[in-house]
Amino acid sequence: MKKLSSIYLNDGQVPICRWGRPGLEYGDWVMYGKKGFKSFLFSFKWDPNPTNSKVGFTQYSSTGESAWANVNDLTWPQEKGIDSGWKWIFGQRQYFPGASNYDYSAEYPIVAYLIELIFGSDN
Repeated sequence: MKKLSSIYLNDGQVPICRWGRPGLEYGDWVMYGKKGFKSFLFSFKWDPNPTNSKVGFTQYSSTGESAWANVNDLTWPQEKGIDSGWKWIFGQRQYFPGASNYDYSAEYPIVAYLIELIFGSDN
């Protein structure tokens, strides 16, 4: 409950971080929380996958960016597929300003993902 209470103390703003190109744009992948090694690890920006803009372990502290975002602008991955499943498990979110579709179950990504996997989506 600490995370939820901190949302109210900051007028709905939560810390987020990301790696890759500078700036924050509609649909960007972000990590909930402050920039740090754990967030970098769970962002999988170190993965050599050809579809990934890889960031090396030695560069993670100098290339990452921190910001504040409205909690309603963060959502689960919108795409279907195995990559989105992994992103859910590791707590990655997508930034959609003005979407107002935040799911508080996102505070517990593994539980929410398992519920989605077992019961499916209503979309």
